[in-house]
Amino acid sequence: MQDPEPYLKELGTELPCAVTRGATARIDARYRVRVNHEIYFVATPAAKRKFETEPWKYCGMVTDPVSEVRFRPTEASPRREYERRTYFFGSDSTAAVFEGDPGTYAEARSSMVPAPADTTREGEMPPAAGEAEAAAD
Repeated sequence: MQDPEPYLKELGTELPCAVTRGATARIDARYRVRVNHEIYFVATPAAKRKFETEPWKYCGMVTDPVSEVRFRPTEASPRREYERRTYFFGSDSTAAVFEGDPGTYAEARSSMVPAPADTTREGEMPPAAGEAEAAAD
C-alpha cells in the first residue's frame, strides 16, 4: 500500500484529529497511526501517544484482518502487534489464525473487481442494459 500523504496533500484534504475534538490532523507520516487496515491522523505527538496507548477509544470500526468482518474493538478485544502495527480481532479464533501466518493477513485483501474496459468510442453512448447481450446473440 502506498502512503496516503502525497495524495491527500494534492487534494488539499483536511482531516480532523482522531483524538482531539476540533483539532485538524497533520497530513504527515509522523502523525499517522495504523490500526488493522485503517489509517488515522492526529494533530500532535501527545495525541499520537494517546491514540497508540488506547487505540480502541479512538479508532471506531475496523475490519478483522482474517474474517473481514467489521466491528468496534474494545479494551477486551483480542489484540496483536505485527510490524509496529496494532491489529484487533473479532474473536480469539481469528487472532490465532493471524498468529499462524501474520504476513498473509497484514495487508488488506482487495475484494474489489476491476471494472471492464470501456469499449465505447468517444461521443458514443454505452449500450443500455440488455442491449449488449441482445446484440451478441
